[in-house]
Amino acid sequence: MSFFERLKSGLSKSRERINESLNVLFEMGPDVNPEFWDDLEETLVLSDMGAPASDKIVSELQDYSTKKGLGGAGQVKKALVEQIAEIFTPVEIDPFTQEKSCVLFVG
Repeated sequence: MSFFERLKSGLSKSRERINESLNVLFEMGPDVNPEFWDDLEETLVLSDMGAPASDKIVSELQDYSTKKGLGGAGQVKKALVEQIAEIFTPVEIDPFTQEKSCVLFVG
């Protein structure tokens, strides 16, 4: 198995783990209460999102949820997807096409 095949396999396992955790959280019920927000933050941290990023995402999502009156976990899930997509915006220039690069994966 080549390096890139192992890397792809490892990343797919991480993706599956976060999907499973989020699905369990959002399928627990429609209630969005303090326990829900704590569980969401814990899920993001444990899925290698990082504590500072997870805290920021959950705090902003709580504010957004309150302002927009999101009542159920399904609505919050959609807002979460949109918020994470905004954070990871595509770059204009591919950094790997300009010059030699070294990438270090940790985790």
